[in-house]
Amino acid sequence: MGGIAGDYNLILEGKDSALVTLTRQIPIRCTVLEGKHVGKKRLQGNAIRLSIKSVEIVLDDRIELLTNLKMDLGDVGDGLPGNDFYGKVIKRLSKDGYIHVIRFTSIPPEIVAYFHAIRKYAARPSLQKYS
Repeated sequence: MGGIAGDYNLILEGKDSALVTLTRQIPIRCTVLEGKHVGKKRLQGNAIRLSIKSVEIVLDDRIELLTNLKMDLGDVGDGLPGNDFYGKVIKRLSKDGYIHVIRFTSIPPEIVAYFHAIRKYAARPSLQKYS
């Protein structure tokens, strides 16, 4: 952890924890953001790995690096208030380009708690990194 005091008073967050492989994929719906507006391109996908700050998703289409996304959980419905969260595509992993790593940019506390529970209880034990 590091930071700058004084007028800026900024703190750099610590290193992201490792992505853990999920035993059950989480359906996620994505909409590409165009500037500050929600675009028309909608994608379906499944989260296959999850960390505190990012998610690895298999999408039904390829999208460009640094694309901003509005996302919601496909299987939770109205069970969680504040179901929308946001992220940016930071990496494509597969040769065909359908697996993307998305870094969260804005995520409500309810979704953070849901993902925390998923990481704790729905990760493959043999692949989970313990600290």
